[in-house]
Amino acid sequence: MSRACTTVLVALSVLVSSTVLSGEQGEKTLRLPVGNATVAYRQLTDGKLSDMVFLSKLSCSGDNCELFTVSLNWCLLGLLDDVKTSTIAIDRTSTEDMSLQVVEVQYEKRQGVLVAKERVEGAEITYRFGFSLRDKTFEDAPWIESLTSFEGVAVKPLTLPDNKMSTWTLVPFKGRYSRWTPDCPLVLEGVPEVSAGQR
Repeated sequence: MSRACTTVLVALSVLVSSTVLSGEQGEKTLRLPVGNATVAYRQLTDGKLSDMVFLSKLSCSGDNCELFTVSLNWCLLGLLDDVKTSTIAIDRTSTEDMSLQVVEVQYEKRQGVLVAKERVEGAEITYRFGFSLRDKTFEDAPWIESLTSFEGVAVKPLTLPDNKMSTWTLVPFKGRYSRWTPDCPLVLEGVPEVSAGQR
């Protein structure tokens, strides 16, 4: 096993070390927060940052959490005049349909941490959102004020003869707001124009 893979697996075990499990004492109910936390990040694989940028928004309502992930610059050739252009892809997972699993929630004073896991195209991705809390609660649920930290680790088994795993970490952009220019122009979908003869 490579050093990079070992490091990622150790990081993953740290992220989920306090996983809530159901056993003889019954399933423990997690006290979910209310609010949103949004972060942009790249994937780090074998010491190299991806050109592709992702934007994830965690949205919790107190009894359900959803994770929306947007791929901002999926560069493809030939979408428009045979020029390399970017498309935007959107994925959604939710605790309601069990496609997203919240495995840990912690609160201390005005700080909170939420750890969630999802499976995307065969990869298991673990996210760790740190956030500050407002003084007031919303219907007795902690209320997210703003994102304070973010970590993520992904592990994907490969069906190769050596049965290795593909692993990568999620590296967030630094600063409250960051300027970023896509590598290729974005192509956005709209309503097709109708010619006079088609009306």
